[in-house]
Amino acid sequence: MSDRSKRMASRIRHITFGCTEPYEPYEIAGFWSEVLGRAVGEQDAPGDDVVSLAAVPGAPDLLFVRVTEKKAQPNQVLIDLEPEGTRAAEIRRLTALGATRVGSADAVVEGGWVTLADPAGNEFRVCAGTGDRYGGAHPLPAPKAVVLRRTDEGYPGVQGGVFTQGVSAETVDTKALCLHEVRIPPHTSGRPHLHAGHESAIYVISGRHEIRHGEGLTESDELGPGDMVFIPADTPHMPVTHDEPVLCVVARTDPSEQESVHLLTDGTPA
Repeated sequence: MSDRSKRMASRIRHITFGCTEPYEPYEIAGFWSEVLGRAVGEQDAPGDDVVSLAAVPGAPDLLFVRVTEKKAQPNQVLIDLEPEGTRAAEIRRLTALGATRVGSADAVVEGGWVTLADPAGNEFRVCAGTGDRYGGAHPLPAPKAVVLRRTDEGYPGVQGGVFTQGVSAETVDTKALCLHEVRIPPHTSGRPHLHAGHESAIYVISGRHEIRHGEGLTESDELGPGDMVFIPADTPHMPVTHDEPVLCVVARTDPSEQESVHLLTDGTPA
């Protein structure tokens, strides 16, 4: 670099995102506020034509500007993100905030980057994070299966029964599933409950018993070995055992098995 170019060097002051209808600058600024952990400007409000994120020392400001005319071809300016954890975890977080994958679901471009778009269609890229084995310059290795050996050890569920330490977010970092073996003693009534926002499936290994379900727990079905039950999300239910202990396998769309349990009183929230 010449002496003259050193003297006249510029710095990036702003990175500007164009927001065309129906996307509002304040809305898209809110998305990037969650992504980067930077607050929306204190003076900015919904309906403003220009919205900013709070300045961070040493980093360019981010501006979100209302654009009334769409270009035939978008400008190819990308923000590249390096997560503090893993790339996979960051992509899950970003898509939950409203980002979408660009290209096929498993597309990783050369260099290990994955391209996403914010809710207004502005594209950005995510590289491997500090928690990934190889860093940003290489694609990640394929994930490996995890084997959990059978154990008689368990913990009491708040809804009744003894749950094994099975597949869950606490044991294998699953994101959308738990799977447990559940033991219920004879002459036992579980506590009426539901699982908020999560579906369940039960497979009976041994022991005949009753499941009460539905609003007010007015429905009742007898279950035995080999029977299966599907319980929709937010459906009140409870097991009732008779002369036999019950052993069953329970799967649920909640990775933390106890987190979505809501105890009820007579089939209604306690």
